Amino acid sequence: MANSSNSIPAKWYLGFASDIVTILVGNKEIPFKVHKTIISSKSKFFRAALERSFKEGVENQVRLPEEDPELFSHYLSWVYGNNSMQLYHGDDKTYANKLCHLWLLAGKLGSEKLENLIIDMICRCAMEYSGPFLPNIEVINLIWDTTQCHSGLRQFPVDVTAWKGNDFTELPELENTRPEFLYAVLKGYAHSKDDGVPYAYPSRRCKCYHQHKTSTTCQFEK
Repeated sequence: MANSSNSIPAKWYLGFASDIVTILVGNKEIPFKVHKTIISSKSKFFRAALERSFKEGVENQVRLPEEDPELFSHYLSWVYGNNSMQLYHGDDKTYANKLCHLWLLAGKLGSEKLENLIIDMICRCAMEYSGPFLPNIEVINLIWDTTQCHSGLRQFPVDVTAWKGNDFTELPELENTRPEFLYAVLKGYAHSKDDGVPYAYPSRRCKCYHQHKTSTTCQFEK
């Protein structure tokens, strides 16, 4: 029988031996106990916040009052090695909303690999669902309000809308969305039928949707 210890990187042993820190999430400050070394290795935000020179680092406690505890629990699931991210969902819209919110949380916490994992999940769902796999209009507006112009999560709903919208009868309340989003959709629609859209082609996803500010390798570049 193979030695099971060989299947776990040595750094994880050290991670589980590290200090325990408390993350207080939401306005009710729901506590999450995590290993300092492990969460710092996955998040630029926590790596900086838990430096000994900061109050949070001295107290081993960080507050995230604006974040959702349920969403943060999914984030921690990824931190501890779960890449399947099986989020509970009822309808397609709810699932799309949760994935987008988790992407935004990953961006806030500086977890680039999770951002890319989520956008890949969203791309797969867009190909599997018959209708447009999109979050609701409030989430689309939030994405456009809180991300930069080159954000993959900002570009994705534009591409889905342009490619699957056709006569625009199935699209989410375009009259209530940002004018910039509508302009991008109309511009994309003019090219989508000839060029296709990146989420349909895995080899193009990295260039159009991934973040690679800190990581240089990508499964789609192999």
